[in-house]
Amino acid sequence: MPEASLRAEAGITVPSGVDGGGEGAIRDIPAQRVAVLRFKGPYAELEGAYEWLYGTWMPGSGEEPADAPCLKDDLNDCRTLPPAEWLTDIMVPLKRR
Repeated sequence: MPEASLRAEAGITVPSGVDGGGEGAIRDIPAQRVAVLRFKGPYAELEGAYEWLYGTWMPGSGEEPADAPCLKDDLNDCRTLPPAEWLTDIMVPLKRR
């Protein structure tokens, strides 16, 4: 996909009943099967993790990605730790079996 066509959304978990009016929107993420890769290191190196997940692991796993966006969860606070200690879960939705 051309870089100019890439899109991203950022989100946080909110309690039930929160209004998504104004600049925000409420999105429900359905329960789904996902492949999870935990990456340790700076965000600038995440591209290599995605390349490995899609280019190496996925073809050898017998799994196929679902037609849904990837999810990323930053597991610790990048403001208080050096980049080498940052933990990120990359979650790729998988097709149903």
